Amino acid sequence: MPPRKFDRERLGVGEWPQPEAPWAVISEISWGKLAVSREYAGFPVQPIVFAIDIDEDGRSATISAAWDHAGGRVVLEIPKGCSRQGSDWVMAKADQLYKKWQPLRMVLPKSGPAAALIPDGNKKWRDRLVEIGTAEEAAAFAWFLQEARAEHMWQFGREGAPTLWHAVATAATRVVGDGGKAWSRRDSESDITPVTSSTLAAYVLNRERRNYNLLDSIG
Repeated sequence: MPPRKFDRERLGVGEWPQPEAPWAVISEISWGKLAVSREYAGFPVQPIVFAIDIDEDGRSATISAAWDHAGGRVVLEIPKGCSRQGSDWVMAKADQLYKKWQPLRMVLPKSGPAAALIPDGNKKWRDRLVEIGTAEEAAAFAWFLQEARAEHMWQFGREGAPTLWHAVATAATRVVGDGGKAWSRRDSESDITPVTSSTLAAYVLNRERRNYNLLDSIG
């Protein structure tokens, strides 16, 4: 079958936001301005960070990557086959990516179903695992919005990253602490793990790339 049909029917990807999608957090116009082609952005280079999130009911999950483009932009990417239904596949796929890329960091949120992966992550990735708590999720959300509005990041658009496009279109927010905000898995219209994981990957990359040493990627 055609690749797009295969992705939709077999991998559970390819959802398109309907015309009534609220785009309540980032407008469709603003998000569209960040879209680039693979030919323009090139392919991932070090440093690279992977982040994992699983939706509230464990029915779907995403592993996102963020990498540092030579032009100074953070590039958001969801590797092939890394945003789909179920969650049993996540740890094996994440470890495969880890062994291939030797990333700067692997990121897991402490809240939600993905927290169950932390014990295995500590064993497999050791000091490269970053655990993100609720307060840092709010900090990551604020930073992500700021960078998106300033057009300091790239993503592969509606055609190249359909699950991320759909997640941004339908995502809602929740209040954290004294007026802070973060993405709300519970209140969003659909699976938003593509944007929650992308946010965490980009945030941690930005935080830690200043101290990056190329030799860290050699394992």
